[in-house]
Amino acid sequence: MRKHIHFWQWITGFGRHSGNDKDKEIPSIIFLDINMPIMDGWQFLEEFIALKLDKKVFINIVTSSLDPCDKQKSETFKSRTHHTIEYKTKHIRRNEIEEITNAA
Repeated sequence: MRKHIHFWQWITGFGRHSGNDKDKEIPSIIFLDINMPIMDGWQFLEEFIALKLDKKVFINIVTSSLDPCDKQKSETFKSRTHHTIEYKTKHIRRNEIEEITNAA
């Protein structure tokens, strides 16, 4: 995989952002599971959107959830940010990852 791809977990037990973290390198692509311990994907999106970054990030929600409410929730987040948010169900195939990374 290319160097610009980052798998970024942001879990409260391992540290939250501080004011200076905005100046650090922000990944171009985030693969986000909505069912994470401590801080779930929705909480992550709330925090990430609140950062008010100029850089546009491709956020890929990758989940096993088939619940239409989760899909709708992702649409709500899409309308609240300039970042690109996609909702994909697991298992994500290699060619799908390549398409995502080539688009970024």
